[in-house]
Amino acid sequence: MLSMLLDEEHAAEALEVGALGYAGKAQSLEEVLDAIRTVAAGRVYVPSVLSRFVVQDYLRLRRGEGGRIRRWRGSPAASARCST
Repeated sequence: MLSMLLDEEHAAEALEVGALGYAGKAQSLEEVLDAIRTVAAGRVYVPSVLSRFVVQDYLRLRRGEGGRIRRWRGSPAASARCST
């Protein structure tokens, strides 16, 4: 999903309903192209500005504490690709 809004809440909503990636229009052209290539290859893309949130949320879910994102399609270590 390419969005004007690059924040935790909107990213969580997009990932929760099945988006494989979330990128912001304010990101550089190269970052957006990287997001498109990553998702086209079947991997998850989350920009570095949101990667800490996504990992923390995943860990809360694994510990049974609940989180904003209720479903995951795999381990972030195995499938998530965060931009640098």
